[in-house]
Amino acid sequence: MQDFSILTLPALLQQSVKKYGKRPSVAFVNETPLTYAEFDKQRLSVISLLEKLKIQSGNRVALLSTNMPNWGIIYVAIVSIVAIVVPILPDFSENEVTNVLNHSEAEAIFISQGLNSKIENFKQDSLLHRILIDDFSVLETNSPGVHFEEGLKPLKEYSVDEDDLAVIIYTSGTTGKSKGVMLTHKNISSNAVASMSVQEI
Repeated sequence: MQDFSILTLPALLQQSVKKYGKRPSVAFVNETPLTYAEFDKQRLSVISLLEKLKIQSGNRVALLSTNMPNWGIIYVAIVSIVAIVVPILPDFSENEVTNVLNHSEAEAIFISQGLNSKIENFKQDSLLHRILIDDFSVLETNSPGVHFEEGLKPLKEYSVDEDDLAVIIYTSGTTGKSKGVMLTHKNISSNAVASMSVQEI
């Protein structure tokens, strides 16, 4: 029986790691999947990278990527340190991506190789770090010498509350520029838990 008394994304992940640690969690088609335990280990290493980049509680971190396992790892890592993830639709135009980055005041962005051209011309003092999501390599930063180290663990523990802001989701902007929808950990987690009463998982 899983314990859903704490409705935060890190808490839900830990429940899955505890109960299903050796089971598959995410994968590319026809490739060996990551188990929940391996997913969590990668998440901790990404948190360590975020710490070295001095990403802190309340900072916005953009996520512009095609669908891949690392997308989920990074998403949960960001919200695990009480930072705010700003996922950007991969089919957004360069202008739409620019609008989201400007409006959200993102301090970092994780981007997949194939979409990097959408931010090549983007210049904004607030965007301090650009990281390639494919292998977590640091493309650009104001913290020289920082790089991803697999197996590294965070320096500190983080306390995440249900009412902490987890994500700002920008709409497709059918009536003008994209508008940011702010969702808390409880918003997302309660939906996930409620869905289990509709479809047994």
